[in-house]
Amino acid sequence: MVVSLQCEWTIQCREGYSHVSLLFSRVETEEDYDEVVVFEGNQAADAAELSRLSGHNIPPTTVETSGRTALIRFTSDEDVAGVPVTHLLPGQLLLLCFCLH
Repeated sequence: MVVSLQCEWTIQCREGYSHVSLLFSRVETEEDYDEVVVFEGNQAADAAELSRLSGHNIPPTTVETSGRTALIRFTSDEDVAGVPVTHLLPGQLLLLCFCLH
């Protein structure tokens, strides 16, 4: 896969909270070419991978970390049916983030 777009978001809960809970209520990507990956902590490493979402018609998915930090990475290949991808379209990814005690 040739990567043309990669976005990362780090979710860091303040002191007093124990972990992060992420609810992906909608994920719409080009299956096997575009993906959303959630990692434990603030580093993208295979051992820290908690979830990998790709495709459409994915049921709402909750991902929880064991610590106060999560890294979310969206990766897209160079096109969708021949059209270059340069951004994440509105509505493709709907996510609620919670810091829990």
